[in-house]
Amino acid sequence: MYQHENRPFDAESYKINDSRAKATLKNYLIKRGFHGIQDNENYSFDLTGYKDNKKYLFEVEIKNQWLDVWPNSWQEIRIPKRKERLILEWIKSFPACPFYFVILNHNMDYAWLIDAEEVRWAKTGKIKNSTKTNAPHLKEPFYHIDKDKALLIAI
Repeated sequence: MYQHENRPFDAESYKINDSRAKATLKNYLIKRGFHGIQDNENYSFDLTGYKDNKKYLFEVEIKNQWLDVWPNSWQEIRIPKRKERLILEWIKSFPACPFYFVILNHNMDYAWLIDAEEVRWAKTGKIKNSTKTNAPHLKEPFYHIDKDKALLIAI
């Protein structure tokens, strides 16, 4: 693991988005037969749940720039490289548990479901296609996951 400059923690954005993202994913999982769902506020996995006697791990985020339909010009999904700590925790402590990253759109009616293995092996790099050259997100690296490696789901 290498050092890199992450964007500063935005407490206001976290306050607005974290609980609604978790609630949306939790409701989706319950409708699909998951039970024992735990909302973990310990800066580890966002949700854990069980289905068919197996524990699952989830990390959920909202991409507020994604309003409704995924733009055709966006060929990849980006997850901050700082989430690597979760991948390392998963490998070390929960290797038998499926782990998924879930990226919700702003309206929370669609999401990308991405197996952590795809994230683990994805190329990483900084974002270069922004017109805001001083934007904080341009300073930190991201995993770049081809959208064909993810499943688009209706929530």
